[in-house]
Amino acid sequence: MASLQEKLENLWRDIKWVVSTASRPDDDEFKLTARFLILLAFIAGAFQIVFHIAGVYLKSAVARSTIPTLGDPVKETVAALTSIGVILAALLYLMAKLR
Repeated sequence: MASLQEKLENLWRDIKWVVSTASRPDDDEFKLTARFLILLAFIAGAFQIVFHIAGVYLKSAVARSTIPTLGDPVKETVAALTSIGVILAALLYLMAKLR
């Protein structure tokens, strides 16, 4: 079993690797990290959709009337574009690290 200090050193090494432009770690570790980041991106998108739909239904249940699915179209568009932008930035970063 690795000690707490070794685990912290490995964590710090991984953090420095993600932030830096240094060479990547071994292939297995990199693939695991890439899969984890892609999984996080999809989970974030799924949560955004679920919470948006739940918010629409909760508003209609509380107000007892039909609520338009879009609140403020500008805010909805900015939120969606920001989310997509973050996902694309993460994927572009991974592609750059793969080179």
